[in-house]
Amino acid sequence: MAATASLSVTLGQVFELIEPLDSEDRHKVIASVMALLGEQPIDSRIGGRGFGPNGGGGDVRFGDREIGRTARRWISQHQLDADIIEQVFHFDQACVEIIAASVPGSTMKQQTGNAYLLTGLRALLEKDDSRFTDKEALALCKHLGCYDKNNHTANRNAIGNKVAGNRQSGFTLPAPGLNAAAEVVRQIAKTTQ
Repeated sequence: MAATASLSVTLGQVFELIEPLDSEDRHKVIASVMALLGEQPIDSRIGGRGFGPNGGGGDVRFGDREIGRTARRWISQHQLDADIIEQVFHFDQACVEIIAASVPGSTMKQQTGNAYLLTGLRALLEKDDSRFTDKEALALCKHLGCYDKNNHTANRNAIGNKVAGNRQSGFTLPAPGLNAAAEVVRQIAKTTQ
C-alpha cells in the first residue's frame, strides 16, 4: 500500500510540474526523463508503445493501419507524434494518403522538392519502403499546384541527395531525404495549427 501511496504522490507532483506546459513540451519532458532513466520512450498517442532505438515496441497503428518497423524507427528518430503526422497523412486499411492542402516552400523549386519528399514518406508509411514512382510525385505536384511544366525536370533535379533514383526506375528517400521529410511534416503541421 505504501508503494501505491508513493506512486500517487509522485504522480501528483509530476502533474503539478508539467501542467502549465503546452502538450509538445510535456511530451519532451516525459521523453527526456525516460531517457535519463535509461528507459524506452513511451508515446501514448501512437499505440501507447515505446519505440526504442531500433523502432521496436510492437505494432504501431494509425486507425486500422499498422505501421512497419522502418516507419516506426523514422517516427521515433524524428520525435514525431500522431497529431503531427495525421495533419499531413490520412491512414486507412487500404492506403496512406497525403491530405496536406499545400506544400511548404517559397518557390516552385522548393515546393516540387518537398512534394517529392512527401511522396517518398507516404510510401514509407504505407509500405515500410520509401520507393515511389515519378508518376506518383508528379500527380502530387499537380494536385498541390506546384507543377511547372517548363521547369519540372530542373525543379526535380534540384532536390539533390535528398532523393535517389531516376524517372525511369523510380525514386527512394535516402537518409538526407528522410531527415528533410520530417522537417516538411513539421512545417505543414505548424501552418495547420
